[in-house]
Amino acid sequence: MARHTTTKKWQVHESTQRGLCRAALLCFGALPLICALVLSVLQFVPAYQRSKASSWSARLSALLGVEVQVAAVESLAPERFNLRGVRLAHPESRALLGRIQSIEVS
Repeated sequence: MARHTTTKKWQVHESTQRGLCRAALLCFGALPLICALVLSVLQFVPAYQRSKASSWSARLSALLGVEVQVAAVESLAPERFNLRGVRLAHPESRALLGRIQSIEVS
């Protein structure tokens, strides 16, 4: 009598296993790495720098009640920033109230 071999429920061909492993490596290894590299490079694009500076200018203007202009923003850590070339002006007359060379914000 012939022996009956049991097969596993989810048995797949060897080439399919290799393909699944490659797809898993791509999804869980290469794609996150590529996304992190792209986001890191985008921080040095001038348009991104301008948007961060204008975002900080608007936030500080609302908090301080004066017009604030930030020339450049440098990210030191995820929650620490260095604001450079800060200019404070009167909101109505736009008269210069002061200049700050560098501010570290956390």
